[in-house]
Amino acid sequence: MSTTLKYTEVLAKSGNDSEALKAALLERHPDLGLLVALELCTKVATGAMAWG
Repeated sequence: MSTTLKYTEVLAKSGNDSEALKAALLERHPDLGLLVALELCTKVATGAMAWG
């Protein structure tokens, strides 16, 4: 079994909380960079913000 979590699994474990999702992604990828994009992406993915 792969130890890499898919994005959808991380999203599900975050409980649809954008801050929890952001923290989980940063924990797994501390050198991710472009934090403003991560902030936007996690809000859209959890439904906290509409896209478009």
